[in-house]
Amino acid sequence: MMVMFLVTSISMQRERMNGALERLWTTRLHRADLLCGYAAGFACAAAGQSVVMCIVAWAFLGGGCGRSRGTRGPALPHR
Repeated sequence: MMVMFLVTSISMQRERMNGALERLWTTRLHRADLLCGYAAGFACAAAGQSVVMCIVAWAFLGGGCGRSRGTRGPALPHR
C-alpha cells in the first residue's frame, strides 16, 4: 500500500513538472475526480499484482491449505 502511494505521488509530481497537470486543471475536471481516477487506476494495478503474487505463492508452496498432501487431518490419540 505504501509503495503504491509513493508511485502515485511520483507520477503526479512528474506530470506537474511536464505541465500535463496544469493542462488538466484548465478543463472542467474537478480535483477530486482526478485524484479518484488516479487512485482507482493504481488500486486496480495493486489488486492485480496481489492476485498474481498469491497465485505464484500458491503454486510454489503447494497450495495445501495448511496441511501436507498425504494427511487426512490431525492425528488424535486413542483412548
